[in-house]
Amino acid sequence: MSVVDVGHWTYLAWLLGAALPILGAQWIFLADVLKRQPRAIFGGAAIVGTYLSFADGLAIRDRVWEFSPDLTLGVRIGPLPLEEALFFYLTALLVTHAMTLFTEALARRRARV
Repeated sequence: MSVVDVGHWTYLAWLLGAALPILGAQWIFLADVLKRQPRAIFGGAAIVGTYLSFADGLAIRDRVWEFSPDLTLGVRIGPLPLEEALFFYLTALLVTHAMTLFTEALARRRARV
């Protein structure tokens, strides 16, 4: 049994508990930077999230791995559990946020030199 075991909501609870505090903090403290690059952030996350979801759907279809029906909601997009697709989109969003913030910090540092 895991620390957080809420039945069918377990995967979603872990996912949101891991990603939302970081995304929230980034938007609370650095929204001015993130608002300047919406296409890069959301476009990049959409492309990467879609690609990874598609590839993972193929792996699930071919039984490379599977997800416990006891720990997921049971909502699927083709063979892909909804939570797994959300995982890829949130992860891609975390990466695009980080890259945007990193490049902004680097640009500011270079401007000072």
